[in-house]
Amino acid sequence: MKQSTHAGKCPESLQDATVDQILIVDKDPMLTEKKGIDRTLLKAYADLETRVAERTAELAKANEALHAELQERGKIEEMLQQSRNTLRSVFDSISDPLIMVDHDLCIRMANRATIDYFHLADYLEILGKSFTALAEDYFAPDLLNSMRSAVLKFEESSFESNSHEKSGKFEKVFIYPTHKEHRGSGSAIVRISDITKEKILTMELIQREKLASLGLLVSSVTHEINNPNNFISFNIPILRDGLREILPVLDEHAAKTPHFEVQCVPYPEYRKDVMKLLENIEHGSTRINATVSKLKEFSRKKDDKGTRPILPTDIIQRAIAITQTQIRKTVKTFDVQMQQVMPEMVSDPDAIEQTLINLLINAAQAADKSDSYIRLKVKRGVSEMEGLVLEVEDNGCGMDKKTASRIFDPFFTTKEEGFGTGLGLYISKNLLESVRGSISVESEIGTGTTFRVVIPDLKDPTQGQKEALERPSMV
Repeated sequence: MKQSTHAGKCPESLQDATVDQILIVDKDPMLTEKKGIDRTLLKAYADLETRVAERTAELAKANEALHAELQERGKIEEMLQQSRNTLRSVFDSISDPLIMVDHDLCIRMANRATIDYFHLADYLEILGKSFTALAEDYFAPDLLNSMRSAVLKFEESSFESNSHEKSGKFEKVFIYPTHKEHRGSGSAIVRISDITKEKILTMELIQREKLASLGLLVSSVTHEINNPNNFISFNIPILRDGLREILPVLDEHAAKTPHFEVQCVPYPEYRKDVMKLLENIEHGSTRINATVSKLKEFSRKKDDKGTRPILPTDIIQRAIAITQTQIRKTVKTFDVQMQQVMPEMVSDPDAIEQTLINLLINAAQAADKSDSYIRLKVKRGVSEMEGLVLEVEDNGCGMDKKTASRIFDPFFTTKEEGFGTGLGLYISKNLLESVRGSISVESEIGTGTTFRVVIPDLKDPTQGQKEALERPSMV
């Protein structure tokens, strides 16, 4: 009975249990199931641990790969940023304004030259704005329309601007359509290029060709003029000698015949006039010879020696002779005050002559008063840097300060169309600068204008010392 009583109780531990109790426990289905579950859980836990370890290793490898990729991507982004900075630097270093516009001519990008060209403070004032609105004060409407058409059609084009009328510069606008792959960023690049120098060189080349042709024409004309004029000048002395032999006979006849007339003119007056007529013919022939000589000198091809020893008075007198006819047409008084004794100096005679001709012609064209005058003062300076000083003063229409500040700009002129190219003073200034000379102007509206030209003597400063050493000493 005791055994059966204890058989129904569960022992507190397997050590305290008897064999019968253990057998009874082993045969308990709930315990068996629990042990099975425990074994299953232990196995599942072990599998989980293994999978976690494997997954952790995979994640570690993925993390390392991701870290390496991020580092590589960082390097690539850094290189891209450096490339952008380099591209921006190159973009900004281009002296011509460059503007990227989209299909609607809205500005997407611009370089530093663009900001300076349109007188803006920062890129923020231009990005996203309409190029048409920005450029309407700089370019004509027809040019803007042509640019818009080129952008819309993705055509590479170029247009010459007439902005020189306002700015004194010749400009050319180029349209470069972007590649199809990059048209999301912009449709075209607009480049504004200053072609003033090229234009001036082209015009100077054309002018030289014209002068060369004119030289041939003048040479031919002077030859044709010389032939009949030589005939006149050759026969004048013969005619004079014949008259001197005939006049005594006529004098004797006139003394015997009261009221003797020749060509309805009393003989005494006719006798006086006939010799005067002969003198006038001779004077006219002499002037023709002088004019032909000047034309020959003009048509003669000049050498390219540049600076050379010259006598300033010869250059000045030649410039006056060329311009005096034009001056007399519009100016009442032409006063020349020239230092008579001027030593030889070294300079470019063409620079001096062309500058003085331009100044005298401009002064004559500015005359607007009945008592108009031009005063030319020529003197030797006080130093080698003032080898020759020219002052051209007139009492013409004058200029305001704004106009006077621009008269040396290329293609700037206040003359009516067809009366000036705006290159005279520009070229004169360049010629003077080539011989280290200078030109300045003072002007007042309604009062007149004064130009002052200073040309240095380019003689070797040691030349005087050499000459002094070469002179024989006097005891």
